[in-house]
Amino acid sequence: MNKKLKCLLSAVLVLIMLMSAAIAMPATAAKSDETTQAPTETVAADAAVEETTAVNQSDIFLDGRTDLADMADGAEDVPQEITTDGLSEKPIADLAEVGASGSDTGVNGSLGAYREGFYTNQITIKWKKLKDVSGYRVYWLDLLKDGAKTKLLTTTTDRCVTVKSLKAGSKFRFTIKPYHTADGKTAVGLGESLIAATVPAPVRSFRLASGAVAGTLLKWTRTVGIDGYIILRQYQGVWKEYKYLGPNVTQFRDTNVKEGHAYYYKIMTYRKDTRGELRSSKVLLRTVCGLSAPGDNGSSSRVNRVYLNWRRIDSASGYQVWYSLDHKTYKGLADIQSNTNTFTTKKFTEGTKVWFRVRPYRLVGASKTRVVGTIGEFAVKVLANSFGADVGDTYIEIDISDQHMWYIVKGNVFVSTDVVTGNYDSSDTPKGVYYINNKARNINLVGADYVSFVEYWMAFIGGSYGIHDASWRSSFGGSIYKGNGSHGCVNTPYEAVKKIYNNVSVGTPVVIHG
Repeated sequence: MNKKLKCLLSAVLVLIMLMSAAIAMPATAAKSDETTQAPTETVAADAAVEETTAVNQSDIFLDGRTDLADMADGAEDVPQEITTDGLSEKPIADLAEVGASGSDTGVNGSLGAYREGFYTNQITIKWKKLKDVSGYRVYWLDLLKDGAKTKLLTTTTDRCVTVKSLKAGSKFRFTIKPYHTADGKTAVGLGESLIAATVPAPVRSFRLASGAVAGTLLKWTRTVGIDGYIILRQYQGVWKEYKYLGPNVTQFRDTNVKEGHAYYYKIMTYRKDTRGELRSSKVLLRTVCGLSAPGDNGSSSRVNRVYLNWRRIDSASGYQVWYSLDHKTYKGLADIQSNTNTFTTKKFTEGTKVWFRVRPYRLVGASKTRVVGTIGEFAVKVLANSFGADVGDTYIEIDISDQHMWYIVKGNVFVSTDVVTGNYDSSDTPKGVYYINNKARNINLVGADYVSFVEYWMAFIGGSYGIHDASWRSSFGGSIYKGNGSHGCVNTPYEAVKKIYNNVSVGTPVVIHG
């Protein structure tokens, strides 16, 4: 090749190199009215920025529409595949298009990142798309884990990331950093951070611990991963946010109450993040002030029965009674729909220890809604004797408080019937252990101001007190004896007294209690 041709080719090559450099060089002039941009960090495109977190790929969604029915305005881009290094295997963009603007200063624009929605097991983060950026790096830090480090969650070209399969009450700091890639280099902006949380779990075991007049005591089980509790109260139909409590509190005593009045309480947990307050679902409790646990008031046992006697609760409409033979499993024994404080049980085996639970309740409002109080518990040992006497397995038993009589033959109930005993507080039937001392048919009972004919007569205290029929009565049991009782005898329905008379022997014990 001659010397002139060589010079010409050299000149052409130099010209091509100069033109290439001019094309590749980014413009640096900025408009005079723009603010100064924050510095950016520059790293190699394939460099590992942070350790990636071990998140199930199926639980990360880059499109706001994925599995979220209420996010119809999700990003238009197809969700990327998340790989172990936190970067997408799919090319982010064509480098020629990325660098077309000739500037990478857009990596420091305002993102306006925010948490969207209220979820128990997932967090969705959204932000604005910036011009002239290749994508966004999303980092997260578990704020509830001691020693946790910020990790790269994912890299995306979308404006939305959803992380699923989280625990209720989770709390993270998310940082979104936009980046721009050109000429094998990546400029990463400072980005924006926000704290986002899941809705906390609701309260468990919300209960009335004491309904004392001095103040209704509410208790619950502590919930982890919360910033506190909110108690709401309804009184006379008006709900109010009543009290904010700290995260470690597990009880609250309301002293602003009136005995016998109904109160409704709701409790929920809450968790705060950058966007605001996330509240759990509410748990409802209805109470009546004064429905405290009834204490034992002298319960006893005779002839294999237990005679329950508990402290009367002024605010109660009735009581629920349970029993247990092992102090573990309880069975319903009675639902007493009146404010009495006594109950006679069935027969138990002699020597058995029986546990009882008694809970007062009150019927509230026109609908008679049952509101229960707290449970009182006590135990009684079953005794076969009565008033110090061993009555064996065949006897007549009369319970004055229940106005009921049983004829027990060899341990089995032969007759069970309601009765009317002596007029309360004036002609009471004597309590104790007595014995049938005489039987007679078709006689007149004569008193100071009466003469009464009876067909069946069984005396147990001399000739003055006995068990007999009472043709002048149309009903027995209940509270008849309080105001319209007998002169001290035990008035008995005709068929029942006939059956007892025909099968009882003189000398049979008669146990009267209650």
